Amino acid sequence: MVKFRKDEIAWTMKSMDSFRQQLREKWERNKAVSESKIDDQGRMQSFGPKQTGFVRSQHGMTVSAIINGKLNVRLILDTGASLVVLKKSLASELGIESTDINSDIKIILADGRQSGAKHIILNSIKVEDLEVENVDAAILIDDTQEELSADGLLGMSFLKHFNFKIDQKENKLILERL
Repeated sequence: MVKFRKDEIAWTMKSMDSFRQQLREKWERNKAVSESKIDDQGRMQSFGPKQTGFVRSQHGMTVSAIINGKLNVRLILDTGASLVVLKKSLASELGIESTDINSDIKIILADGRQSGAKHIILNSIKVEDLEVENVDAAILIDDTQEELSADGLLGMSFLKHFNFKIDQKENKLILERL
């Protein structure tokens, strides 16, 4: 806001209605152009690469994720796993009754052992602000789940939606939506 003292004003004049209308229309056009530019920048940022930190342990790189919009989990990044794999202890939090958890698929673990698992479809998995809906996953039902140091594995059923890089130096997972 600019302020003038009364003695600094030489004269005033009321503008005509047509001039005020032209000024308002010009202002509206400029506002629309500015809002469009802001929206374009926001869209470009949403498609750009996103970084998330990971914690390095003896079992691998662990990232934080949100399952079905409500369940916070820690998942080990596993590019060799074709599915997202979760511990049985998460089933009830996902609304799956223990009586519904029977082995309908077999999973081959990294060490070559087989484990029984229940195939499910997760509503969504979100890492940082990148979300994928309808993600194939499996819930482990055998004792092998106790060997996981995290809540499960972040496998290719999530990762296939992204180009991804691992920055070992900065402990960052960089995801870019395909």
